[in-house]
Amino acid sequence: MEALDLVEECTFDLVLLALVMPLLNGFEVLTQMRKRSELAHMPIVVMAGPGSGEELQCRLAGADQFLPWPLDALALGECLKNCLEKDG
Repeated sequence: MEALDLVEECTFDLVLLALVMPLLNGFEVLTQMRKRSELAHMPIVVMAGPGSGEELQCRLAGADQFLPWPLDALALGECLKNCLEKDG
């Protein structure tokens, strides 16, 4: 629950979320974030292994963007720019 507590306590412009985490999986965190009204509109970029087949599931759960591992610096930069421009 540390990720959810941190997002609620601090001010962020967006969240980069890995699907694999120590206590909760990324889908659980994503779903819980979207259920909370104060986090419902925060841009969330989910990162997972390529070919994992999880992109559709992430988008259905509320992810704004999906990036495959390993991260490509140019794709990450473009993704962050688009999310921040859309939100701001």
